[in-house]
Amino acid sequence: MGWLSFAIYLGLGIACCVVYAQHSATTAAGIPTCGANGHPPLQYFVLGTGIAYLIIAAVSGFALILVLSLVGIPILFIVALCAGGFCFVWMIVGSVSLFRDGYDCQTLNYPIWAVAMAVVISSYVLFGLGLIKSCCSKNDEDK
Repeated sequence: MGWLSFAIYLGLGIACCVVYAQHSATTAAGIPTCGANGHPPLQYFVLGTGIAYLIIAAVSGFALILVLSLVGIPILFIVALCAGGFCFVWMIVGSVSLFRDGYDCQTLNYPIWAVAMAVVISSYVLFGLGLIKSCCSKNDEDK
């Protein structure tokens, strides 16, 4: 986890919170107008993603600052491991919520559906790049 992933998590977190604040729609009983059968409903997935990604960005940013003093290398490793595990599970939850239960949001609440799609795609890309980096990077032992 480096400064680039910090910036990506921060940007996605802010985008999710802003879109949720502007486009969340519920009935008088508090039930979401679309994707209500999802677990979580699609708009709550977007809100949860925004909050989680902002927390991940804040904690990883703090750990990256500690790395400059060489004290935070184990902390950064723990943060990266926990954030990666959470994002992997949340990526699966979002995929199910989006593709199985959130199709009606594409017409009823398109901004929520679009940001959920962007978050799921970004999560798959970040996870894939992390795998490629860990599998294909050269170590000092390979020289």
